[in-house]
Amino acid sequence: MVKFDSVIGHNRIKNYFSRLIEEDLLAPTYLFYGPEGVGKSSFALEIAKAYNCEADVKPCDECPSCKKFSKLIHPDLLIVYPSKPENLRSLAIEQGKLKPDGFDPTKNITIDQVRELQAELTRPPFMAKKRFVLFINADNLNVEAQNALLKTLEEPPENSTFFLITSNIGKILPTIRSRSRLIKFSGLKFEEFKTYPFRTTYPITLLYRLSEGSIGKALKLLETELMPLRIDILNSLLERDPDAFMNAVRSRILNRDEAQDFLKMYMTLSRDLLLAKTGCENLISNVDLKTLIKTAARKLSYREIETLIFTGYEAEKYLSRYMNLESVLTILAGSFTL
Repeated sequence: MVKFDSVIGHNRIKNYFSRLIEEDLLAPTYLFYGPEGVGKSSFALEIAKAYNCEADVKPCDECPSCKKFSKLIHPDLLIVYPSKPENLRSLAIEQGKLKPDGFDPTKNITIDQVRELQAELTRPPFMAKKRFVLFINADNLNVEAQNALLKTLEEPPENSTFFLITSNIGKILPTIRSRSRLIKFSGLKFEEFKTYPFRTTYPITLLYRLSEGSIGKALKLLETELMPLRIDILNSLLERDPDAFMNAVRSRILNRDEAQDFLKMYMTLSRDLLLAKTGCENLISNVDLKTLIKTAARKLSYREIETLIFTGYEAEKYLSRYMNLESVLTILAGSFTL
């Protein structure tokens, strides 16, 4: 019997893979796609554990095989990271996370990495019934690497299953997609989301709305300075002070990932201002700041709020192309002085 009790939500997908494992019908390649942070990589690891588990109810998390998979030290678990930093697998093992601190989603997975993997796959599994290969952020496979991988997926090695995991399926070549079983993940329902033991004083409804039902995104919000930054943004708007806005962001945003998360937060606040202005207060995402949002909305005109939203979209486009936070801040600050 296969029971994915440790996985929150995704009941349809859990039932599907439970049946496949029980009947030994796993396909050679699966493409897991959907929002970031909803558990795609973690679930792929649970499938590997369950398939090779030695207990009657799988995965048991107690047998030697399960423990090795859980600790990311099983010799038949191959994890392919962007850019292959030498210590990333060591960090993953040390931190017990598939995406350890230092993981850089902007780097490519290269053709050399695929060739090294292909050489490894010529050997049979060391000790498991089946080897599992996880491509963390498969959209980081550059075109050369995807074309090289295609040859392996067309004639997959025996006793191996591939999981290509992505939050951006549009970057996966159609030829790769056509040779994979596509499994779509969605954000969690609120009743599922709130079962996670978040350690925070923020309302769970707030985390749910800001993360769009993604536990991973919610945890990132709590780990960074983005939550308190919301108040600085609103106060800067109220005071029409672009310099205060830019200084507040500079002091809290440390890297490109955080810059992207900041822009999403900025857009959420801008939309909340518009909702408050139009009387749709019950739809506001930043529920803990509703009073401050309503105050700001009263002082801003419709045109000013629309400009905030428009410049936010422009800044998102610019950041995705040029990765320059200072220029992004200049674009956004321009809307504070209308």
